[in-house]
Amino acid sequence: MTLSVPYTVQVALDVPLDRCFDYTTSAALAIGQRVVVPFGPRQLCGVVMGAGSLEPPAKLRPIQTVLDDLPPLPTAWLDLVKFTSDYYLYPLGATLFTALPTRLRQAKAWQAKTDPIYRLTEAGKLSAHCSTRAPRQQALLDVLRQQPLSLSHAKQHYPTAAKLLEKWQGQGW
Repeated sequence: MTLSVPYTVQVALDVPLDRCFDYTTSAALAIGQRVVVPFGPRQLCGVVMGAGSLEPPAKLRPIQTVLDDLPPLPTAWLDLVKFTSDYYLYPLGATLFTALPTRLRQAKAWQAKTDPIYRLTEAGKLSAHCSTRAPRQQALLDVLRQQPLSLSHAKQHYPTAAKLLEKWQGQGW
């Protein structure tokens, strides 16, 4: 029988208290790793700041989720945030989360936004034509006949390309 000794880590949270909170985890975590922890009735995103205290693990709550979708935050950046927090006498967690991009402050895994690629079907290549009163639409259609096109590039040719491409997709083009 093997006993698994839980690790304790200090986690910085976006709360107006000037301290880190201790939590248990079954595996060692890197400093700067984003985690989801229980804090009162809420689940908050936090950042591992170091090893925890020697508090008996029975009194500590466990980390709910390790957000390992991205590598840990760089230690040089964390040192800068600590310096800023000390210099301005502002809570470390609040300083850290103010400096993070909005999508990384959330208690969920980060997902990159994708830029869809559009291409004409065979039916679209044969029957696609636009009114002579819509030269930008025709230019977009001509580009699509030549090569696949991402949504961001399509918007450069035609500002409302998203609606138009959706309409053409509905028509089976």
